[in-house]
Amino acid sequence: MGNFFCRKAETAVVKADYSNNFFEKTDSILKTTDLTDNQKILFRRRYMNKLHSFRNYKHVYAVWFYLHRFLATTLGVAIPALLSIQYYFGDGSMNNPVYWTAWGLSIFGGFVTGYNNIFKVDQRYFLLRTIYQKMKNEGWLFILLCGKYNITPDEANARNQRRHREVFVIFMESIEEIIENYNKNDMETVMAVDSKVKGDVVNDLLKGRSIEDGEKGNEMTIPAGASGGGAVVAGIPEMRLNLPALN
Repeated sequence: MGNFFCRKAETAVVKADYSNNFFEKTDSILKTTDLTDNQKILFRRRYMNKLHSFRNYKHVYAVWFYLHRFLATTLGVAIPALLSIQYYFGDGSMNNPVYWTAWGLSIFGGFVTGYNNIFKVDQRYFLLRTIYQKMKNEGWLFILLCGKYNITPDEANARNQRRHREVFVIFMESIEEIIENYNKNDMETVMAVDSKVKGDVVNDLLKGRSIEDGEKGNEMTIPAGASGGGAVVAGIPEMRLNLPALN
């Protein structure tokens, strides 16, 4: 009986540990690293705070993104269905409640789609989701000393000499590069009303570079549908997001 309760307690502890969010896990692991007190303060106030802000913005845009998808799908089905049965409720449009209901829903759907295009909800949601995951991945690579924070084959003899404090500056540079790319891509989203607005200066700014080797970063293209022979997403030209590469 005692072993049974012990196993239950251990299972509960494991589940409780895995139920913690990323911020709690990162903060607890941060205490075990060899970072200095100033580096830990910078990690929390810059990286953690910025990641928390990206998560909050992502949640807000996710609500509006899926709400718009839900309303667009629902109204797209309901309005034609109502118009197809309006004649069963009277011939005159002025006195037909179904006709005016369909008209009101059409106006409402037009406003929803128009505001969605004005505030670029779709594009900003995809951008925030990509940046948020990129920030989380960069944090885990730093904590685990993987990827570009790991040793190279030439440093095999110095395996035990690489520490978090030694690669902290590289990590912060990577985070600032991600934030800078987010600001530039967000500017491109705002200016993407007409492709003529995006001149050579903006295109040069949107070229992401890797910190380690200066190579071009990963480029993510948000696909666009064809409209009138041109690639358009909700009336906006195709958008390319240049993100720093993971080494």
